[in-house]
Amino acid sequence: MDNWVQQIFQDHRILAEKLLEVGFQKQGETFFLQKTLPNCGFLLTVQVKDGEISTEVTDPATGEPYTLYLYDGATGSFVGEVRSLVEDTLKEIRQQCCVPDAFRAPQTKALLAFVYKKYGSAPEFLWEKFSNNAILRRKDTGKWYGLLVADTREKFGLAGKGSAEILVFRAKPEELSALVVESGFLPAYHMNKKSWCGVILDGTVTFQKICELVETSFGLAKK
Repeated sequence: MDNWVQQIFQDHRILAEKLLEVGFQKQGETFFLQKTLPNCGFLLTVQVKDGEISTEVTDPATGEPYTLYLYDGATGSFVGEVRSLVEDTLKEIRQQCCVPDAFRAPQTKALLAFVYKKYGSAPEFLWEKFSNNAILRRKDTGKWYGLLVADTREKFGLAGKGSAEILVFRAKPEELSALVVESGFLPAYHMNKKSWCGVILDGTVTFQKICELVETSFGLAKK
C-alpha cells in the first residue's frame, strides 16, 4: 500500500460487504472501483485485496499510468489537484466502508466487551487525526468515564519498544496517589491528573480490578 494511502486507512478495518454497497465490483477475491476524476479526466482505479488498498491513475487518451501523485516530493498545481482528488475519494471510502480498529490488545478487547454489555457503551472516535484515541461516555449525562489510547510505549513514558494501549479513567482524588505508584498504573494521559488516572492494558493489572475501576469511573461521571 502506498505510504500516504496507508496513513489514510491507518487503524481502520475495511468491511468487504460495504464495498459492494458503494459501487465496487468483485473479481475473485479482489474488489475494484473505477471513476473519472473531474477536471483532469484521468481514470482512477481503487483496488482492495486482502484488506489492502492500492490506487492507479491512468490517462485514458494514451492508456499510460500517471504516477507523480504517489510521491510526496512531487510538486505543482496539477499533481497537487490529482493527489487531492484521490485523497478525497479514499477518505469517502474510509467513511462509508470502514470501522475503527485501533485497539488490538486482548485486555482492551475484553474491556470493550464488558462496557458494552454493562452500559451499552461503544468507543467513540472523535478526532480524525487521532484515530487511535477513543472515549467512553455515559449515555444519560454525556460525560466521559474513559479515554482509550493506543500509541508507542515511549509516548506513555514506558520502558521498552513497541506499542501499548491504556485506559484513562476517573478516580477519587484521595485514591489517586496510591494508584499511580502501583505497577501497571501511570498519571493521566492528556487529562486532569487530579481526578483521572491511567492503567496499561497489558495484563499487568488484573481484568477484575480494571472492571472495578471502570465501575467507579462510571459512577463519578454521573453528575
